[in-house]
Amino acid sequence: MKIWASNKIFQIYFGGFYYPFEDADEKFLQMPKDEKIIYLSSVHKWTESQAYKNESQSLIRHIYGELATKPLDQLQITAYRLSLMFIRDYDKRMRDMSNKYKELIK
Repeated sequence: MKIWASNKIFQIYFGGFYYPFEDADEKFLQMPKDEKIIYLSSVHKWTESQAYKNESQSLIRHIYGELATKPLDQLQITAYRLSLMFIRDYDKRMRDMSNKYKELIK
């Protein structure tokens, strides 16, 4: 019920945009073991791929370039910094999940 209410309030303020209020960890814990292994395997393959590394580095380089070369107001600077924090946290989460997969297959 809380998820439904949160989605409704979010939709009132942000239109038709759907925001996933369900926690990824909760979804993961509810998966059967076989599905968890497949999920972690796909995360592992993605984080170990050259595409993931190149795209992550390119995105970070782009954001630092924007911060270094453009005259930005405080709101834009904050947005870029939050983006960098998101990328850092996302990368850490993906690598942690990749490590879980490595532990499972040992």
